[in-house]
Amino acid sequence: MVLLRRYRRMLWWCMCGLPCWVGCSYGWREVRQDAKSDDMAARNRALDYLIDYISKTTGSREGVGQRQEAVQLVTDTGLPRSIGPLRMILMHEADSLLRRDAIRGLAVLRSAQALAELRGALKDRDIDVRMTAAAALGKLGDQRALRSLVEATRDPSPAVRASAASALAELGADRAIPFLIRALDDENDDVQRAAQKSLLRFGEKAIARLLPILSQPSSSLQDRVIRFLPEFGQPVFVPLIQAFRQRTSQENAKRALSEFTRDGQSWPLLVRLTQVQDKKEAESVIRELSAVGSLAAVHAVFLMWDDMPVVAKPLFRTCLGQIAQRSGEEGRRLLSRYTREGDDLARRTTALLALGQAGTPAIDLIRPHLSSQTRAMVIAAIRALGQIKRPALSTLLPYTEVEDEELRYTAIQQLGAIPSSNAVSALIKQLKHPSAKIRIVAIEALGQQRDRAAIPHARDLLTDPVNNVVLAAIQTLLLLGDQQNVQVYIAALKYGPYPPEPTYVETLGRLADTKVVPLLRQITRRYTRDWKAYLQTSQRMLRQKRRKAKSMTTEQLEEAVSLDLASHPARNVLALCSFVEAVRALQRYGQPVPALLKKYGYRHKAPMNPLLNPRERCPWPAIAPD
Repeated sequence: MVLLRRYRRMLWWCMCGLPCWVGCSYGWREVRQDAKSDDMAARNRALDYLIDYISKTTGSREGVGQRQEAVQLVTDTGLPRSIGPLRMILMHEADSLLRRDAIRGLAVLRSAQALAELRGALKDRDIDVRMTAAAALGKLGDQRALRSLVEATRDPSPAVRASAASALAELGADRAIPFLIRALDDENDDVQRAAQKSLLRFGEKAIARLLPILSQPSSSLQDRVIRFLPEFGQPVFVPLIQAFRQRTSQENAKRALSEFTRDGQSWPLLVRLTQVQDKKEAESVIRELSAVGSLAAVHAVFLMWDDMPVVAKPLFRTCLGQIAQRSGEEGRRLLSRYTREGDDLARRTTALLALGQAGTPAIDLIRPHLSSQTRAMVIAAIRALGQIKRPALSTLLPYTEVEDEELRYTAIQQLGAIPSSNAVSALIKQLKHPSAKIRIVAIEALGQQRDRAAIPHARDLLTDPVNNVVLAAIQTLLLLGDQQNVQVYIAALKYGPYPPEPTYVETLGRLADTKVVPLLRQITRRYTRDWKAYLQTSQRMLRQKRRKAKSMTTEQLEEAVSLDLASHPARNVLALCSFVEAVRALQRYGQPVPALLKKYGYRHKAPMNPLLNPRERCPWPAIAPD
């Protein structure tokens, strides 16, 4: 047998190789060189030799190794005529290795003429050939191959299905996306991964087709899509937020966003924020968000701005600022971006005010907005600088001298919260401004400063021709503890609007002048009158509701009545706190407070008493009035 093989080899050499060697000395060594030559004539010569060889050996039992080399060399020539012998091998060669190599050659040559043969190869009995054909069709880039590749995604072999899924991405046809999505639900992990990689190449077009699945009934495909979507990276964030805004897909979008941002705490809070009904509830949720929120949550708030309840929007500035402050430079850049984007001034000014919460490094990002053509942005920039306080003082001070009254007013207002001798000097200077509005805001800001050096300048305003300026001066002098005009202070609070500012009532209690005691009693008596009316009304409403809603508990009834009476004068925060401060002040003056309250009819443990759960700013003093 061995001798027979050697004989056949020698015979072939005599018939094919020897004549060429004898006639032209051209053989395989020269073919290998010419096939990759830059000289077109040399490559054509090599191809002629290879075509002759292939035509004689196709379908024979000639050694596969040499024939594989021939296929490779045909491909290396890169000539259009190379397609013919490769197609011939694909159609007539029995050996699967050679058919596979021919397919690869056709893929390299990107021959549209071979489309029919490649599509036919997808039905080849050999798995490797089918895989190679699928890959070749993808590289060919001919859209006519789409249908064949789609059919190949149903091939019995997972390897072929995976190859077809990858080829669909190479093909680049958007029509392939639904079939790739279907392949995501394949039982084989390799097919799923191939489908995912292909979908990633389609980017936003694939995202647009995947998102509707979030609102469909729960399924294994939906679970895979939720886990897969974050792999698209940043381009998926905004579309996911849009899905998050839709009630039908909100829960699944929340899961995907949690995977994408690695933040499982912000998104439930943002869901609650879109559903809050009142300011108190919004404050509670935003406090939680401030503590745990990520930069992605800041981004989401601005993207969902139109969906946020009106009661929540003014509360965001502090929350977003605190999150940005934790995030450092990246957080400040994000807020700065939203100060410039869009036409919604409320959103832009909120971003600017939040930037003021981000601290000293934000000054350089805020300063450009001071020259904005939009007045609202300039005012927001001044207020944002005011939040940074002392480090921003040098930037704020020049705005206390501008001619624009509104800008000057805003800058002066901010100085009140910045303890500084420079700020006090600037405010004292403003007390002589022709505008009463400026004089009022300046004297009020001096009251916030609590600098007693301002007392003589505040006294000068007691003779101001404008009554509101005089009243503001009196209030500031009270805050500064001026003892020289006690009778004036008493008159101002006695005949001024009710309820008075609790801070002024507190100051009266510290003046150490017994002339204020009658005024303190008057404030106490006035509140108890409203308090008794509140209790009578609440008891009447409780009886009415109890008759109509017999299934409600006492606690539920009281809560419902309390909600109905939220705007009652006895529930007014200023009135409530003024009453508490008056009681404290009377204590300081040594007055018999329990007896006095009893005389006025006040009972601290009465049902529905608004003072049973007071605000932190005015807790009930420990005087045991009952």
